[in-house]
Amino acid sequence: CEYLVTNFDQADFLFNVILNYAKTDYEKAKVYEIKVILYVAMNKMNQAVKTGMEGLKLFNITLPENKSVIKAITLVELIKAKSQLNKIKINNLINLKTMEDSNKLIIMNLLMSILPAAYMSNTNLMVLVTLKMVNISLRYGNSDVSSYGYAAFSMILGFGMSKYQDAYNLGKVALEINDKYNNTKLRCKIIFIFTTLLSHWKKHVRTDIDLLVNNLKYGMEAGD
Repeated sequence: CEYLVTNFDQADFLFNVILNYAKTDYEKAKVYEIKVILYVAMNKMNQAVKTGMEGLKLFNITLPENKSVIKAITLVELIKAKSQLNKIKINNLINLKTMEDSNKLIIMNLLMSILPAAYMSNTNLMVLVTLKMVNISLRYGNSDVSSYGYAAFSMILGFGMSKYQDAYNLGKVALEINDKYNNTKLRCKIIFIFTTLLSHWKKHVRTDIDLLVNNLKYGMEAGD
């Protein structure tokens, strides 16, 4: 309630109280996830990233802070992602099994919560977090937030690697996967990424005007 009425400092205090009472790593991770969202709303992007990192450590996942280390690990993750996508094919991603492991699901949620903050504070880390989401999905199946990882990766394929057809195809699949899992909270984000950052590589921007207009409604419904 304190968060919803923008009493952010009080909300932060109460989240810390709740964290002390959390008994399992899963419960603690859920608190960390919400705290990340809180810090993003407060425009404390570095704090949001660090908080997400703390949550990931509960599951033995450590994100580096050193720029050189981030780039080295990112290269490894990119190679893994490209290798798996060559086997699975982008159009078949929607047919992957559904992720069921509760730890993997909360890890995906933590990574997703970090992404916006990393995008605005540390783009190298943002790429690494994106690839982590993609590789977890490729190995363990899709979750209701996998579409966000795929959409973010499609931007990297296009802007970073000039693979515009693959970027467009992956963006379309991200939309389909989000529809499949009916994640209304992410619908606005995925459509925004696809219509403003991806589809113009393959078709005229006017073809997405109706979708963008409807996306205003989706964003309002989700409180985004």
